[in-house]
Amino acid sequence: MRPRRPPSVTPLSVTGRSRAVRSREGSSPSSVPSALRSRRGLGPLAIAGLAVGTAGLVGLGVGAGFAAKAASKNTDSMADCDAANICGPAGKALRLEALAAADVATGLVVAGGALAATGATLFVIGLIKINDGNTGALRVAPVVGQGFVGVHLGGAF
Repeated sequence: MRPRRPPSVTPLSVTGRSRAVRSREGSSPSSVPSALRSRRGLGPLAIAGLAVGTAGLVGLGVGAGFAAKAASKNTDSMADCDAANICGPAGKALRLEALAAADVATGLVVAGGALAATGATLFVIGLIKINDGNTGALRVAPVVGQGFVGVHLGGAF
């Protein structure tokens, strides 16, 4: 024989993070704790994170393209340069083009990586909810010191 459920308890399914709770008959869904209610759509921080992260990935891709161009130009320059790295006019021009492409690649990879990391951080913080239903907070502050420059990221979630 199966155990019987008391008649005053009925299952109430709450969508979201694969959780279900039981509720007394006649109670409204608003009596379900806010932490268990589903939140539809992405918040503004998550959307900003997707946009910033996408820009970062594009920057990384374009930077990789410039790195490939720099490597190709450097390889082409070796035809007009000797073992001591002394180049003719064509080799020198190709080497300078390779260096310029490498500089652009470095800048794009650094900026793209920073944007991708920032986008991932914003996205994760945008998905996390505090128990009272508020979204997380992110603080960004410049850090400047003798011989270095940086960014301090802080947050609450």
